[in-house]
Amino acid sequence: MNLKLENLSTKYPNLKVEDGLYLPNFEKNIYKLRDTFENLLEIKNTKDSLLKYNDIKSLINNHDCFQPKNIIHFTIDSLGINQLIEKNYFLNLYRKNNEIIELSSLFPSITSTILTSIHLGIPPEGHGVLGHKIFFPELGSIVNTLTMSIPNAKDDSKDAIIKSGINPKALLWKYVPTSAYESEKYKQYNLLQFDIAMTGLSHLMLDARNAISFRNYIDGFEKIKLLLKRKEKLYIHFYIGDLDDISHAYGPFSSQFEEISVLIDFIFKNFIKSIDSSIAKETVMTITADHGQNTLHDDKRIIFNEEDINKYKKYSRAPMGKSGRVLHFYAKEDKIDELKELIEEKTKNSALILTKKDDFSPLFATENNKEKIFQRLGNIVVIFKPNYSAEKHHTSKEDEAIKFIMHGSHGSLSLDELKIPLFIDKIENYQKSI
Repeated sequence: MNLKLENLSTKYPNLKVEDGLYLPNFEKNIYKLRDTFENLLEIKNTKDSLLKYNDIKSLINNHDCFQPKNIIHFTIDSLGINQLIEKNYFLNLYRKNNEIIELSSLFPSITSTILTSIHLGIPPEGHGVLGHKIFFPELGSIVNTLTMSIPNAKDDSKDAIIKSGINPKALLWKYVPTSAYESEKYKQYNLLQFDIAMTGLSHLMLDARNAISFRNYIDGFEKIKLLLKRKEKLYIHFYIGDLDDISHAYGPFSSQFEEISVLIDFIFKNFIKSIDSSIAKETVMTITADHGQNTLHDDKRIIFNEEDINKYKKYSRAPMGKSGRVLHFYAKEDKIDELKELIEEKTKNSALILTKKDDFSPLFATENNKEKIFQRLGNIVVIFKPNYSAEKHHTSKEDEAIKFIMHGSHGSLSLDELKIPLFIDKIENYQKSI
C-alpha cells in the first residue's frame, strides 16, 4: 500500500525537486496509531484513527483484525520502508504474501518527538517535544529530551532534571496518559529495556505503573506471553532500539544492518511460533518504526568548529540545538537575519534554512501552539538535504582504539527518514506465513 509524499519544493520555492526533501503525510501518519488501536479494541471512538481511510480499513478487515482481545505493538526504531525493501531480511516471507501499509513519520523525524506522539496520540505541536536537544524557556536551557538532562551543565547525567525535583510531564503542552481509559476490562502496558525503562524520555510519555522493564529479548517476549494470559483486553507496546544503534554506527543500508535484521527476524519468528493457538486467534500483532535513516556521506559533513560556535554566540540567546539532521538556532529577535546569513555561509547549498518569518505550517499537522513552537523549535531551523550532516569538530584521543564515526542519521525530511511500514495482522495469520 504505497504512500505518496509531496515534494517540499511545492511549499518552499527556493528548493528544487531533486533536493530530495518531502512533506510528511498527516493523514496516514504515525501519531494516529494510538487512536486506531483504541478503536480496534473498542475502548473509545476517536477522531484521528487510521480506520477512516477505506484502503487501510479494508486491509484490516480482510485480516480480521477488528475487535481483538489483545494488540501487541512493536516500535522498531529506524526500520524505514526503503531499508526494509532493500535489505530484505525481516519477515520477508510474510511480506511476500501479504500487503503492508506505508505510513509517514513526522518532523523532525527524531525518536524523542515521534515516540511521544505515538504514546500520547497527538502530533508534536500538540505535546511540545519538538526535537532531541531543544530549548525549553521554562528551564532557560537546552534540554536533551532523550536523557532528560541539560548538556554542559554541572550535572549533565541522565535524569538530572528529574533528580532536581522537576516533574517532566509539566514540560508538556498537553499530556494524555496512556492509562486514561484503563478499567477492570482493559489494561495497557509498555515494555522497555531495563536501561531505558522509566528513565529519560519515558518519564515524559509513560506512567510508571504501566512500564515493565526487560533484560533482553528472551526476557521481554516471555513477559509478553505472561501478560497475554490475563483476562482483560490488553494493549502492549514493546520498543526495540537495536536497528537504530547499528544504522547510526554503520549506515542504514550496511551489511551490519542486514545482520541485525536477520537477528531480529529470527527472534520474532520464534516468538510468533511460540504463541498458543487460542491466544494467536484473538491477538493482533502490529509493527512500525518511528522513522527511517539516511546514509551520511563523508564529503557532505558540515563541520562546526569552536570558531563557528563562538561567532554565533553574540547573535544568540541560547546554544544551538540539534535533532540529528536538523539544527535549531535561538537567535536574538533583532539578529535573526544576520545569524541566518552566517549559517548560509557555512552550510552553502546543503540545507533548507527557515526562520520564523517563513511559513512553518506545512511541516505540522495542526495549527496548535503556532506561536509557541518557535520557543522550542528555534527561530532559525536548518533542515539538511539527503546525505548531509552537521558535526562538531573534535580531536580524537591518542589512546582511542576505535574512533566512532556516525554513518547514518535522521531528523530531516528525506524519503529514507519519512516512509515507514505498518504490519497489522492476527498472530495466527503470521504463523501461517513464516
